[in-house]
Amino acid sequence: MYALVIKLDKIDANTQTIKDMSQTLNRIDERTLAVKGENHGTTRLQLPNLGEVRLSAGLGENSTAYSIEITVPILRLDLINGFTKSTGFSEVERKFFGKETTANVILPTRMIWTVPSSDPKVCTEFIALAVKWLDSQYFELANGAVRSFEDIKL
Repeated sequence: MYALVIKLDKIDANTQTIKDMSQTLNRIDERTLAVKGENHGTTRLQLPNLGEVRLSAGLGENSTAYSIEITVPILRLDLINGFTKSTGFSEVERKFFGKETTANVILPTRMIWTVPSSDPKVCTEFIALAVKWLDSQYFELANGAVRSFEDIKL
């Protein structure tokens, strides 16, 4: 009986870590949703390739995090990172900020694009170019990459 109580205590201690992680993830999700929220000045755009785009900004001390939601499920971090370099868009990032920005893809229809500036003029000018890039060059390349894997001939 004593051994069973010790094992149950160990299980309880191990599951506490999981509960703590779950609470942390919930807080992160709440913060992300706050950035995304309509009350933070969400802009809606209709673009030819990405469909409806919802864009909102979360201001930080030295950075701005843009939440970008699109209709077409085409966002992939590996493709974004690769195509920013191959298309020269990383050079645009360096011209604006002196370094590359940070993209995080949450879902194929949602990403957070963080720029290392809190200057509204610079940030809005950059994010406008970034969304245009996503809708044109990125969209074409990403569709081509996917099609190359689906072009099956029997």
